Amino acid sequence: MEPLKKAQKRLESLPEKASTKNPVMVLNEIHRGVKFELVSEVGERHYKLFNMKVTIGTREFTGSGRSKKMAKYNAALTALKVLHGISQFKYRDMTSVNDEQVLGGQDPQILADHIAYLVQQKFSELTQNSTSTLAKRKVLAGVVMTTGREGDPGQVICLATGTKCINGEYLSAQGQALNDCHAEVLCRRLLMRFLYRQLQIHLPGSATPIGATNGNGKQHHESAASSPTASSVLENRLPTQGGGFRVKDGVKFHLYVSTAPCGDSRVFSPHDSKVTPDGTDESQKMDATPGADVASPVSGGMQDKHPNRRARGLLRTKIESGEGTIPVPVSGTIQTWDGVLQGERLLTMSCSDKITRWNVLGIQGALLHQFLEPVYLSSIVVGSLYHSEHMARGVYGRVSHTSLPSPQFRVNKPFLSGVSSPECRQPGKAPNFSVNWCVGDEGLEVVNPTTGKTEKEEPSRLTKQAMFRDFLSLYGKISAIDSSQGVLNAPTFYSEAKAAVMDYQLTKQALLTAFKEACLGQWVKKPPEHDQFSLDHYT
Repeated sequence: MEPLKKAQKRLESLPEKASTKNPVMVLNEIHRGVKFELVSEVGERHYKLFNMKVTIGTREFTGSGRSKKMAKYNAALTALKVLHGISQFKYRDMTSVNDEQVLGGQDPQILADHIAYLVQQKFSELTQNSTSTLAKRKVLAGVVMTTGREGDPGQVICLATGTKCINGEYLSAQGQALNDCHAEVLCRRLLMRFLYRQLQIHLPGSATPIGATNGNGKQHHESAASSPTASSVLENRLPTQGGGFRVKDGVKFHLYVSTAPCGDSRVFSPHDSKVTPDGTDESQKMDATPGADVASPVSGGMQDKHPNRRARGLLRTKIESGEGTIPVPVSGTIQTWDGVLQGERLLTMSCSDKITRWNVLGIQGALLHQFLEPVYLSSIVVGSLYHSEHMARGVYGRVSHTSLPSPQFRVNKPFLSGVSSPECRQPGKAPNFSVNWCVGDEGLEVVNPTTGKTEKEEPSRLTKQAMFRDFLSLYGKISAIDSSQGVLNAPTFYSEAKAAVMDYQLTKQALLTAFKEACLGQWVKKPPEHDQFSLDHYT
């Protein structure tokens, strides 16, 4: 107890302006002689992340960053916050962070850097410490799950790389090809795969599937015969809410993307940003205000100097056989199956637009919504080209005041943040492959984005056909939000199953109408034949 008493006395003797000091200095003043230890370094040569540890008594505190210095800074900040409640430090001239500006009780910047570190570390592990040829990538995305429990460091649920879309001639009428292999889009499909696995735990007589978690971020390896649902991150909804499931309290999903999502979030010049006296770009600083309205100045970020430019907020599409995005045609466009096969360029909505849709409809999609309440992202962390106002506008701001027809849905405003040390720009062509992984999978799946199939020309585990098969395996066997599911026959066609979720479809239409009425463009859809398949000949 004597060392703690001495530390407390030193703490009381610290001047009020201690928050202007470096956290490492303050920690050394309170706990003299503390030593920092490098735990690990992961990533590629152009983008490394370091993890440092400081031990105080019997407790260990870790921090990560693009340099050892930044990792030490974050480790010290964590120790000071946990042991002494000190969290108000000025970093890069940003306003001090108070308790109202934290996410889940954690310092926002530490949390953002930690999420980035976890995804980078997992990717390094899956690519043999980044020595595998599969480590080549332009964009990496991943989803980290936290439970809010003490000692839970977070768990990487899935990750993916990729920047390309399918060639129109390979469009599948049986749902056997991936149309969009951009990393964040694949991560959403991987998260859906994870949620299907979590629902399968609730099947009568089910044992815990591979990759299920026990609520502490650790995999559950025992048979769940005694309490199979204890390992699931999902639970039955309250009796007053009806049937179906919801995500357990405290469970949050955080999306990391190594660069700003293509589309409206990325259409700006980083060199137009204001540079502070210390040489840092204000647009790279975090927005420490979860749910801040895009029309208001954002804390720690900067305002768009030209908010009324015609290009701001427009819906944009990715283009076939290329990278980058273009605004949707003013008059809208209808893509036809025969037109695409004859050479008409296949258009796919940008990642910014898709994330906006997830922030209204949830990441679970129409099929999973038959069993599950909308699931929303709690935060989005961006590794480079982060501009707080462009990002907020791009992923929720354009529809923040949209009136929705169903109380099940809302306009979600996730916490947005850059990382303390942005990833460097990578000139050159993107790899001609994409990889994906979900907890429970043995290893990376490699997909050719041009064909939308694996290297062996087989359907990916993330296709519409695979999702439809998972959906039918649950239909009528577990509690559903729509009570009529137990008495109706299972849908035959994929399009039929999606159309049956009326509140989802009505909310989706309200979202698309909001874009149109705001003169931001009309959502470009794939040909209707694309979803008109069944599993009759493929089971």
